Amino acid sequence: MQRALTIAQDSSQYKEFPVGAVLVRNNTIIAESANHVERTGQAIEHAECRVLRIGAQVVGYRDLRDCVLFVTLEPCQLCEAACELYRVHDVIFGAYNLNRKYKSPATWVGGVMINCAESLIQDVFER
Repeated sequence: MQRALTIAQDSSQYKEFPVGAVLVRNNTIIAESANHVERTGQAIEHAECRVLRIGAQVVGYRDLRDCVLFVTLEPCQLCEAACELYRVHDVIFGAYNLNRKYKSPATWVGGVMINCAESLIQDVFER
């Protein structure tokens, strides 16, 4: 966690929201990053997403269940979903994210052309 805090603190020079993340496997850091949202102009360049992507490259596959993610701030919904996709089960964070339970102002509409969409997905599992 100390390394994640250092990374978060160092990111302030780039005017980033100060979040640092470290991915550990077998007691060894395999990936580390701060937020890169402001530097890249990409809203999804959160520290957690970056270390998961880098970690998967280091390991050679996206199953990171044997890794532990250390992050300075409780992951947002995006990063939580990324942890699920990369199969990270162990997340240790510092500060609680007080905005964690917000509702998106976006409108979600489901069931549009549902038969076609479900058919595409079924075809994948039937192969």
